Amino acid sequence: MRVAALAYGMHRANGHACFPPGAIALVLGKPNGGDVVKEPNVGRIIKRAVEYGFLGEGSTSRCLIVPAHAIEGGLGSQHAICPMHGGGRR
Repeated sequence: MRVAALAYGMHRANGHACFPPGAIALVLGKPNGGDVVKEPNVGRIIKRAVEYGFLGEGSTSRCLIVPAHAIEGGLGSQHAICPMHGGGRR
């Protein structure tokens, strides 16, 4: 749920929430800043969120995709091109 909440809170109008390398692992880590989630675990967390329908197909550790039915608002244009996926999506 935390990775889905991150996507829903950070997505742009095209439904994509892009992050620099390691940022999602850092956000999902312990609140005291000590440990971060290891990258392979981030992939598994994202895959599970996609399986449950919280995130859209194609979500990665660099770009989380909010399912089209759940997008409302967001900054930018709904037709903006995602730098990770190469195309806009609403």
